Amino acid sequence: MSEVFTIRPNGIQMASIKLGRMSLSPSDYRSIQEPTNSRILSTLIHSQLKGREIGSNAYMPKSTYRFLKTVNISESYCLDETNIEFCKRCSTAIKPKNGALLIAKDGGTQGLGESCLYQETPGLTDYISAGILCLEFSDELERNYVLGVLKSKHFKEYIDAITPGGSTIRHSKLLTLDYSLPWSESDIKRHAVANLVANLIDKEEKIKAKNLRIDHLIASELSGGLVTGTSMKVHPSRFELMATTRLDSGLYSKLVRETDHLIMNYKGGYYHIPDFFTANRGQNLQVSSIGESYYSDTPKNGFYRLFTNVEMTDLRTITGFRWLGNKRKLATLPENCVMLAADGMIVGRSFFFDKLPNTITNIHPWVITAKDKTQPRYKSVFLSLFLSYLKNIGYLEKIKDKSNGGGLKANHVEKWIRIPLFPEGLQEQIASYYYNNVEPLDASATLAMQKERNSKQGIFQLNMEILAIRGELEALVSDIILNG
Repeated sequence: MSEVFTIRPNGIQMASIKLGRMSLSPSDYRSIQEPTNSRILSTLIHSQLKGREIGSNAYMPKSTYRFLKTVNISESYCLDETNIEFCKRCSTAIKPKNGALLIAKDGGTQGLGESCLYQETPGLTDYISAGILCLEFSDELERNYVLGVLKSKHFKEYIDAITPGGSTIRHSKLLTLDYSLPWSESDIKRHAVANLVANLIDKEEKIKAKNLRIDHLIASELSGGLVTGTSMKVHPSRFELMATTRLDSGLYSKLVRETDHLIMNYKGGYYHIPDFFTANRGQNLQVSSIGESYYSDTPKNGFYRLFTNVEMTDLRTITGFRWLGNKRKLATLPENCVMLAADGMIVGRSFFFDKLPNTITNIHPWVITAKDKTQPRYKSVFLSLFLSYLKNIGYLEKIKDKSNGGGLKANHVEKWIRIPLFPEGLQEQIASYYYNNVEPLDASATLAMQKERNSKQGIFQLNMEILAIRGELEALVSDIILNG
């Protein structure tokens, strides 16, 4: 994380060392720029809760009880539910309150100090781990303002500076409550921050809902489109074994065989990706290939915009961009492009974009483009959505290569992955949940009007707007820090 508000002294007096932590670590003498006006965070909250561990015997594969950990608090403003763990009912566990803020008080690297809004899910009971601090507020507007500030670089740098190092998992305990939270006496500025946060929360909720709708429509059409009279073979034939030349059990698991059965016996037929698309790996960005490069978390003149598998999420979105400077002319990504994560822990994540000028990626994803450039955009969008669906149900995890680092190789893309030929109207309908551009509102638009527009926007447009609003919010909080 690039530092903006951290002050590093050029020297330290011996008296300061003796009166302080008696530490010889330079990081212990960092300080954070004081805001023009501030309020101690503990004075703004209504109540607080600290999480509690439940013990290893309490975990189970699936239940109506969930155990939230710091990994579920990410860059998102809402709870990250992609790696939820389940448990049995625990009478001594701590339940977060609906509408509270969750803060990761323990963590490593970028996880320490992350925060999010907690919202109850009907039919489920949540507990929080010992690494999570739960803060309740009596006023929603004030809560949203606080969340906007906690997501800023100022708070992240504060919690990083005051939390002792020396271990992989760092523990800030209750130091978060001592944070001098930047405060503006201007109601207009505070309301502007709170409204931006409310808009971001709504956009993230809409993205989750649209993803569920996409997967539901795909699953329903596959199960309802099975040709009558077909039956699935329980065990693979000798011909199948010879054709794949693989004996790992995942390829012949029940999930894979059922999914292949639905696709191969779909009433509209199916196709292989090379039938209509070209698939190539991204450019090798190693020093041995393109020479020395310079990376940045912020845009710089002459740098390429970069995103890779790392930025892709399970919600068919990306978390942001990095920037790379190199003296060579690098291969940029084409328009209407499907990205498919080919290796690593996130195999199968897919992302579609229409046009991102001067943008590059590395060798780890597949870059898939239509052979026929006049082909309607929705067909490329649908391909990306169906690949994500296969990832979400666990299909791609089962069939991926387990050797040499694992991943989706050429055989997977060219032969083993099949795409059903849904009716064009249905493909277009499903694609509209991901890609649907709605005209922007003017500056006088109310939050209710923004939420109404969010319901019509596609996931891609919502994603790009979230990235833009985060930048706008960071600039507004920085102005409050400097000017009150």
